[in-house]
Amino acid sequence: MTHPSSPALPPRSPDGRWWWDGAQWQPVPDAPAPWPAQQPSYLQQPSYLQQPSHRGSTGRTVAIVVGVAVVVIALLIGGLAALGGSAVRQQQSTTNAVEVRAALTSAAIVEHTYAINNGTFIADQQTLLSNGFAPVPGIDVHVVSATADTFCIAGGPTGEQPILWATERDTALKAPCS
Repeated sequence: MTHPSSPALPPRSPDGRWWWDGAQWQPVPDAPAPWPAQQPSYLQQPSYLQQPSHRGSTGRTVAIVVGVAVVVIALLIGGLAALGGSAVRQQQSTTNAVEVRAALTSAAIVEHTYAINNGTFIADQQTLLSNGFAPVPGIDVHVVSATADTFCIAGGPTGEQPILWATERDTALKAPCS
């Protein structure tokens, strides 16, 4: 709104060298100096979108945050993998012990059956197999010793040391028999 005492000035270009006559831009005669190039407030960029004067540190900050996040994620994944691997090994160990015990029990039954029929225990692997012992895949069972009165068999995962032993009195012994 204009006051009646002040005549309305025609619109000017931002640099102050041109004025709008309603149809086209006209040069301002003897324009002293350009007006300050200030845009109306509705055309100015809001302050929250203006760039801070310290541009380089923002990039460094982002790089540091991303680097820390990558390291934390890697540590978490490594920790979970270690925990998972430990649980898997423990479960495999338990499974192997159960499978070895079952294989030793089966071999001990063959030993006892043979002793009932022949008056002595089986002293060699081939005779154990030919009298009905069925090997379990992944489990090694072998005769350690045998006499007419006793036997000792050992079992463990194939290619590893025995983890359990069996005698004529007991199966699943954790200490070696002889």
